[in-house]
Amino acid sequence: MSCVGDHNNFNVGTGLDDEAIITTLLSKERQQICSLISSDKLQILTSCGEWAIDSKPVTPSNMNIMQYTTVGSITSHSLAPQKIEGETVFISGTKKDVRKLSLDTLGDRYNADDLCAFSKHLINNPIDIAYNKVLKQLYIVNNNGSMAVLNQDSVTGISAWARYTSYGNFISVAVSGNETFVILENNGGYKLAKFSHTALTDSSTHAIEFYASGLPMNFSGHRPIHLRLRKINLRLYETKSAFINGMRVELPNEIYSPSSNGFSGDISMNFLGSQIDESTSPWTISGNESMPITVLSITVYGQYEI
Repeated sequence: MSCVGDHNNFNVGTGLDDEAIITTLLSKERQQICSLISSDKLQILTSCGEWAIDSKPVTPSNMNIMQYTTVGSITSHSLAPQKIEGETVFISGTKKDVRKLSLDTLGDRYNADDLCAFSKHLINNPIDIAYNKVLKQLYIVNNNGSMAVLNQDSVTGISAWARYTSYGNFISVAVSGNETFVILENNGGYKLAKFSHTALTDSSTHAIEFYASGLPMNFSGHRPIHLRLRKINLRLYETKSAFINGMRVELPNEIYSPSSNGFSGDISMNFLGSQIDESTSPWTISGNESMPITVLSITVYGQYEI
């Protein structure tokens, strides 16, 4: 760390508070420092773990460095950590995890939570990353030309992954202001493209399909052997089309007017039948129409035997 106010001066001098600091991470293994992030603490991401300097202020005589987690970051400069809603999101050294470095509820220790625990199939050897703070979307370009996108909003509690494809392979992604730009490779040529959230000109030529499923009942720890669903309640926001377990959700006719934003409120579906296989999801929300859908919460009513 350089002298205060003199970024090119690394003279440690006599150890005064405004002089340079040179220190070594005390570890049993050699660790490559990948990134330094200014947050609530000065975070140090290495190839073997996640550290932080707790001292405030940081001076030559006041340096408390601690390693909190042992996940390890990827060393590529093109995959720099992203600040998302005050938290640090980074790609793990295995290139299979997307981790969120955040303080616990007491504000004492850092945790490196896995953001893609149930979406590992969407992360495939990442090569580029960017975050659009206006749209609250994290973009990760994979080596196979696909793109994994995390939609996260802590206020509404939304955290969901999606897979983006295009007429070519995604090569790179960048965000400028509130616009997201990508480089696409197709038949040996390259094009610069910009994402649009209002243009639907390709909806008539490209098939649209999406689905989201709940966790199987065996994740509850109760090991149920027979499940009977009585009702599923959805809280929707500006939605015009939705299916539950393949059955269309009946919405008011007036929402299909071009001037309507869609249905906002609670909607229920009853008598969904029995389920014996505890390893499958009890519900799936899906759709194949180019109409908006936003699900704020899902409540399931029923009973099961143990």
